[in-house]
Amino acid sequence: MHQLRATAITAVFCAFCAAVSLSAANTADFRNVDRETFRLLESKEWDNLIETAKNAIDNGIDYYYLRMRLGIAYYNKAEYKRAADQFDKALSFNPWDQTAMEYAYYSHILSGDEAKANRIMACFPEPMRERLKIRTPRFFDSINIEYGIGTSDNESQNSNVDIDGAANIYGEFTRFNDLTYYHAGFKHWLGNYISVYHGYSALSINMTKQIRYADNDTLDKYTTIQTQYYFSPSVQVGRNTRITTAMHLVNVSYDALTATYDTVNSTYVTKGKSTSLNDYVAVLALSQDIGCATWNVFGTYSELNKGKQTETGLALTWFPKGTVNLYTNTTVTYFSEKDADSKTIFDQMVGLHLFGPAWIECCVTSGKLKNFNEKNGFIVYNIGDEIKNRYGVSLLLYFTNGLNLSFRYQYADKEATYVTFTSATASETHAVDYQAQSIIGGLQWKF
Repeated sequence: MHQLRATAITAVFCAFCAAVSLSAANTADFRNVDRETFRLLESKEWDNLIETAKNAIDNGIDYYYLRMRLGIAYYNKAEYKRAADQFDKALSFNPWDQTAMEYAYYSHILSGDEAKANRIMACFPEPMRERLKIRTPRFFDSINIEYGIGTSDNESQNSNVDIDGAANIYGEFTRFNDLTYYHAGFKHWLGNYISVYHGYSALSINMTKQIRYADNDTLDKYTTIQTQYYFSPSVQVGRNTRITTAMHLVNVSYDALTATYDTVNSTYVTKGKSTSLNDYVAVLALSQDIGCATWNVFGTYSELNKGKQTETGLALTWFPKGTVNLYTNTTVTYFSEKDADSKTIFDQMVGLHLFGPAWIECCVTSGKLKNFNEKNGFIVYNIGDEIKNRYGVSLLLYFTNGLNLSFRYQYADKEATYVTFTSATASETHAVDYQAQSIIGGLQWKF
């Protein structure tokens, strides 16, 4: 028994010595890391500082000054996304440190995340605001104006299609041609955490409706007018979490010929008809920032063209170098519509800083777009023809005086359909292809 007690005492003593030795080693490691990262900060050896600090964190050494030094290294390398992440973590150690708040604020501003910057700015003491000459967000933040035109070869490609077929009974083909687009909107703030965007858009589309029976054509050229109101509040509910909702109201109106069969005279009779559709899109999205990436989960419900549609999707925006000089956005959307086939839409965008104030973005979309919405419901594709593939390139100019310009070009492969009657009671739907292009210029003025 005495031997067992001695053995137990020896084991406890050894464990105590090991713990003391480990604590001493950890203390030594901490001092070495602290001394070395401070030296690297003083000598502005940013790459070595980043490597040393990251290795220390990986080995369980983490404290306020280490995060600050790592953030300052990223900040001086213009990797503002990574810098902001480090300063946010430094604030978790010392939430009211003014140096960390200042660095975090400007890191978020320079990485384009005004909502997160405003959340930090809300904690600034008044003397700090006065020193930095920073004001609370204005109610009116910015205005946006866009104008665009679109062209297609639908008329030249498909006007000679034999839409009534070999039977020469009846055929009907509505062709979408050139269009004009206008948009005006503004963004405002409700306090420090809530931003709201309002937008009004108008779309004018030149149309041709071709009705053929007994090999005789009736052509009706008319204009479809689409007016839209877009409303989207966004709430920053935490340092890294944002909730966005949106409602997009769409009115489509046009006057076009319709044909009915006169059974008495055995012929088709055409007459004008006015049509007005009131459609809408509702959106709910949740985004979460994790390091240099932002994940966005979204869902939409819409009623477009007398149908009902739902979309659910996941988007990832990634800044691979921690800067706004290179970024990508990948979006996968599952689309379903009542009484229609479900489908998956894939969209990929890459953005790159060219020089000075200029950025370029290139995008490609694969999947059939019809009665579809994107960009939190801001863009609605409710034209009757289907987009099979889409390609785009944008030139973005950001100036320091609050003026931003954009020029967006888009090319799309589209599919139109027409109806051919093979008998008095039976019909077939046929598809033909064409190409469409558009260019939109935009101006944003930030107050």
